[in-house]
Amino acid sequence: MSKRRIWLILIIAVLGLFIGFGAGGYLTANRVITAMEQIPASPIVLDTVYEKEANQLALSLFNPGPVPLRLQNYTVTFTPGSETKEAAYVISEIPIDLTLPPFEVVTVLANLKEHTETLAVGDLVTLSIFYTHPLSPDVYSIIHPYMQGASEEPTSTPPSTPTPAQ
Repeated sequence: MSKRRIWLILIIAVLGLFIGFGAGGYLTANRVITAMEQIPASPIVLDTVYEKEANQLALSLFNPGPVPLRLQNYTVTFTPGSETKEAAYVISEIPIDLTLPPFEVVTVLANLKEHTETLAVGDLVTLSIFYTHPLSPDVYSIIHPYMQGASEEPTSTPPSTPTPAQ
């Protein structure tokens, strides 16, 4: 065998490896993307704000998945804290009927029980939000607790003092 044939075989082998790695990477990437699109994403509660005048909670929901989710209804469970006279209650299946687009944030307003006093410090409201995924007939849920006054505590940071240059 001549040196020319050996170099030609080596170049063809290396070229075949590059083509194989490229084709394998492309096919793997497409399979991963297809698999990720079929994984049911769960909405994420980014923030909860209590609106005292309307006696409702405003939840900022984020859909991290690549397909829209259909929010169907929610349930409110109120557990009184030590500073309130309101009795515990549950309100079930309040319709939302809202589509949560992919990779977007939507604000959902959850009304609390009418003709009740406003939330006091220590009151716990648990929201169960029920939703569906377009690729599954199942109904999924997320449960989000909100405690009045828990996140409203002021956070103080010590003042920064400049360090002397040496």
